[in-house]
Amino acid sequence: MLLRCIALERFRQLDQHEYTFKPGLNLIKGPNEAGKTTLQEAILFALLGNPRHTTLERAKSVDDHISWGKNKRFIITLDFTDNSGIAYRLVKDWDSQSACLTNLQTREEENDIDSIHQAISELLGHGSLKLLQSTVCVEQDAIDEIAAGRREIGDQLQSIVTGGDAEEATASAVLRDLDCKIAETKRGWQTTALKNPGPIKVKRDEIARLEKQLSQIRPQVGQAEQAQEQLIVLDTRINEIREELTASQALKELCNRHLEWEDKRNTWRGREEELEAKLEQIEKAQKQVDEAGQPPDESLKSRLPMIPLIIAGTGCLLLLVGIVIGALGLLAASKPTLVIIGVLTALPGLLMCVGGLIWLTVALGRSRIGSGIAAQARIDALLGEKPLEELVEQRKEASRHRRDAEEALESSEMRRAAQVTPLEYEELKQDADHLEKELSEKEQERIKCETRCEVASYTPEDIHCLEENKAAAERSLTYLEERLSIYQLARDVIQEAKNKTMRSARDELEPRIAAYLREITRGRYDSVEADDDLNLRVFSREKGDWVAPESNELSQGTVDQLYLAARLALLDLLYHDAKLPLLLDDPFVKFDPDRCRQALTLCGKIAQDHQVLLFTCHDDYDAAADWIVEL
Repeated sequence: MLLRCIALERFRQLDQHEYTFKPGLNLIKGPNEAGKTTLQEAILFALLGNPRHTTLERAKSVDDHISWGKNKRFIITLDFTDNSGIAYRLVKDWDSQSACLTNLQTREEENDIDSIHQAISELLGHGSLKLLQSTVCVEQDAIDEIAAGRREIGDQLQSIVTGGDAEEATASAVLRDLDCKIAETKRGWQTTALKNPGPIKVKRDEIARLEKQLSQIRPQVGQAEQAQEQLIVLDTRINEIREELTASQALKELCNRHLEWEDKRNTWRGREEELEAKLEQIEKAQKQVDEAGQPPDESLKSRLPMIPLIIAGTGCLLLLVGIVIGALGLLAASKPTLVIIGVLTALPGLLMCVGGLIWLTVALGRSRIGSGIAAQARIDALLGEKPLEELVEQRKEASRHRRDAEEALESSEMRRAAQVTPLEYEELKQDADHLEKELSEKEQERIKCETRCEVASYTPEDIHCLEENKAAAERSLTYLEERLSIYQLARDVIQEAKNKTMRSARDELEPRIAAYLREITRGRYDSVEADDDLNLRVFSREKGDWVAPESNELSQGTVDQLYLAARLALLDLLYHDAKLPLLLDDPFVKFDPDRCRQALTLCGKIAQDHQVLLFTCHDDYDAAADWIVEL
């Protein structure tokens, strides 16, 4: 790539300026604050800037480069030729946020900014500001600043060694992605990340949360399940008790009904007998009443008073005996005593007979009247105020109820109840009472179990769901841990491959750096080594050991010469085909005159293959220049 001309509008102090460049060593000369660094930055903005962005790769602000007092952003026009000699004109306008790349031979234009950026990146070999600043673009007092583009330099060196494309999936890019993946996966697990934990931490927290939930709800669900099982047992037992109780109560009720019917039968039987006896008494009394109002008959003989009869009979007997004795005395004249005895015997007998008859007559009269009155009194007492017909009806009703009770007791059920002994009946009542008590207890226990089931917040389905979620989370965690292991293994393998590749790149880089450093120092330092991160060391014959630039054992001039040699070596390795221009912003200010001449001679040699733009404020380099631009 060869820069031909650059035109600037509103770019810092270089407003409306145009500069032309030639092949070889171009000397851009001017006093301090004349715009040497500004021109170098303008070239970088032209090559790498995006008019739609407000910064140049977040390193240089667009607004900081607008000319003083201007209210519009700048425009840069750059003419250049590629390695095949085709001329192009690149116009980038940050005010209108547009760009145009024109092939000056064919007049073809490209206005898509992304396509233009891609084309320039291909011409440069790598479209990175850090890489250019670390290799071909050397700003004043920053010759040792190659660390900023260390990653890009490493990628380019790998692509050179492996033959790949540094813009594609280089080892560094893959390692960065893997490191990001590993860090993202492990975030919050082995590191602190309270607000944005990684997937492993998230899954571990999820598993812990699920385990905590399971530990909390398992006892509740277990109690609910136990209560549910108890409900089943209780329902079974309650049904059994109800069946047993129903049978016992049915038999008990049957026995009670049997007893009731027996009580009814006995009651009505007693009532019937009572009424029957009462009717019989009434009937007898009525007969006495009837007899008291009729002449005596044979039946009265049985009711005659015995004492009067005996007296009368005795009197009659004495009367007869006295008559017999008197008659015998009269017949026996010689015996008047017998007549007296007979008279004395007959007279009391007569008196007794007459008195007994009188007494009997009076007694019979009195007995018939009194018995009639007494009999009527008894009838009135037995009937009360009820008529006899009502008493008869009551007797018939009692007889009917007694027969109904006897018929009920003759049924098959009552006969079965009659077979139950009093002892068995008492046991039956006790069993029924015990079953009722047990049933009440079981029903209360069932209510408690139902309450435990109803108050349970979770079900076995909730546990199954949580266990499934936990198993899924554990599978995801295993997958993430396996993926992390794969990331780490891939990173280790790729890092080892990168290290091997960088060792091969160092084998190419170290001799080139040593050759340039030997030429600049006239052979004082001719051995250089670099590690994988491009940390350089130079072998010092005076020390007899390797010396690092930051050890303060080398002069600042020697350190700058070492890094200049490194940049020139990188220019050979990284941009051999692209042949980019080398931008040097007065890098020799700390060189002694001898080494400054050697470095300038070296730049002249490099300018045969690469265009060199040397920015300086000195006139000492005029003789070596192929073209001088005055600022």
